[in-house]
Amino acid sequence: MNEKYNLTFFKALFPGLPGWLADVDLSQISKNPEEKQQYYMSLSGYIMKQYILGYFIGHSHLDHVAGLSIVASQEVATALNSSMFNNIMWPNIPKFTNWYQYQTITFGNLYYVSDLLYMSSNKFDKNSNGVRQLPSTSNYYFSDTTVKVFPLCHDVATSSAFLFEKSDVQLVYFSHTGPNTGISCDWRSKVTAVWNSVDIAKLSAIFIEVSFSNDVSDNSLFGHLRPKDLIQLLLELKSLKGSPSLSKLNVIITHIKPTFTTLFSESNRAIITRQLNQEAKQVQLDCNFVYPKQGDFMCLEK
Repeated sequence: MNEKYNLTFFKALFPGLPGWLADVDLSQISKNPEEKQQYYMSLSGYIMKQYILGYFIGHSHLDHVAGLSIVASQEVATALNSSMFNNIMWPNIPKFTNWYQYQTITFGNLYYVSDLLYMSSNKFDKNSNGVRQLPSTSNYYFSDTTVKVFPLCHDVATSSAFLFEKSDVQLVYFSHTGPNTGISCDWRSKVTAVWNSVDIAKLSAIFIEVSFSNDVSDNSLFGHLRPKDLIQLLLELKSLKGSPSLSKLNVIITHIKPTFTTLFSESNRAIITRQLNQEAKQVQLDCNFVYPKQGDFMCLEK
């Protein structure tokens, strides 16, 4: 199988490639034909090795755990260490290899993303006005990006929100949160604490879950959100910031639960999309809701 055919076959296997990856010159990946073939046959492996530097883990549930630098609060890292990488559920990989490393962060503290990804001991210097001098030969990515982590409520697990900032742009990523049954955790006040730290003039995007439609009761949510819950959170954000226009704010909806119903019934995704758009219109919320599909590539600009 020649190289040109390999490349064509690769792109045929993955027709939904984002443009930036589809244009990658795969012939430069390696001089070893066998290694090239492995990359051609494994898109996930290629992305893992070439583009992903680390992960920010919001909570310790199994579907949110992956390799490389694991950046999480002490409580989440401890849960992973005791319940996941414990030589019972999975080998204690961080003890034996550098491919898995814990980097714990403290709620409310500010960190450089590059320090967390590269396991640096550097701390954020509040007197540096957000600028840290790096060696001129440094190839660190995200050396000018900061992150602050906040605690969230999610069923019995501690969850997290991450506030990223670079220059005049902010991005907030929420891990799971929402109404909890029988759990003494005020989930709304946790979200309010995140809003209080946001600069609305800089905020470009919010990644937040909407798992269920509005007809699901509180006691069946287990720490997740519905469209009506998210609308109330966004109204609170707008009120706290003096009711500005949110027309430039992208709200990316994540973790929509799949439905297992009859073939011709409306999907949960369609219901949530309709309910969010309708309720936002009713209360005159002018933010931009985005409903990505798995594998979509997004470039967010302020």
